[in-house]
Amino acid sequence: MSLKYYSGKTKKAIQILTDLAALLVSYFLSIALRYYILKPMYPNRDTPSYQLYSAVLFMLVLSYMLMALVRKGKGGRIEDRDGYDVLQNLIKDEFVLMMILFLFLFVTKWTSDVSRSVIGFLVILFFITDLPVRIKVRNVFRWNAKEGEKKEKAIVIAPEAILERPEYMDAFHNMFGFDVVGTYATENLNQNVPDGEYRSVVFCAESMGTEEQKSLFIALQDIGKLVYYMPVVAGELLPATNWLDIQNYKLKRFDDLSVRESVFGVP
Repeated sequence: MSLKYYSGKTKKAIQILTDLAALLVSYFLSIALRYYILKPMYPNRDTPSYQLYSAVLFMLVLSYMLMALVRKGKGGRIEDRDGYDVLQNLIKDEFVLMMILFLFLFVTKWTSDVSRSVIGFLVILFFITDLPVRIKVRNVFRWNAKEGEKKEKAIVIAPEAILERPEYMDAFHNMFGFDVVGTYATENLNQNVPDGEYRSVVFCAESMGTEEQKSLFIALQDIGKLVYYMPVVAGELLPATNWLDIQNYKLKRFDDLSVRESVFGVP
């Protein structure tokens, strides 16, 4: 699963969900340790009050969600955090969470009803469980961010006069985000869609008519290609203001010329 197109909010939501999963695992394991696995070691060998511990769990989950909501975008991008940042954030979150827990138990007068061992196990297990989870999530986002830095494959469709100019070919190959894997002369294209594994098309047309260009654009977009138009005048690439900057040259992307149909009256 590629996460390189996910927004920062989506990534933070993923981290919150993984943190909550670690919290749930740690909480249930803490109860299991106190009341089942290590039960013979305690003089009080009664079973846990499930209503009590369910209420405490609900409070913990709600508190963590509120903490995440208050924190919002603080801390920067997840993939930019180093190991110290991850450790520091986890200690802060756990400290605040335990303070809220103690306040909750004090207000509800359940201080003597909840096992101190469960709380102690929870502090230790949540740290042990959530630290590697946070590091793993950060590494996954960091790996996907690096994947996103790879240049996108593209082809160039232009007049032969443009393709024969070394300075223009250097400009095409140096465009940010593009790895030019093929060039095609408009004079020899005959409105056929070029084959190959590429995502984008840089189109520099001078010898093709308007209808021919539109037909080619529609054919390319119908197969999922992104089409960028680059103006050409008298065999020269024409910079234009208010267009998308790509390494000092200008491109205009056609967002959608694909053929569409109506489904139940909705276009």
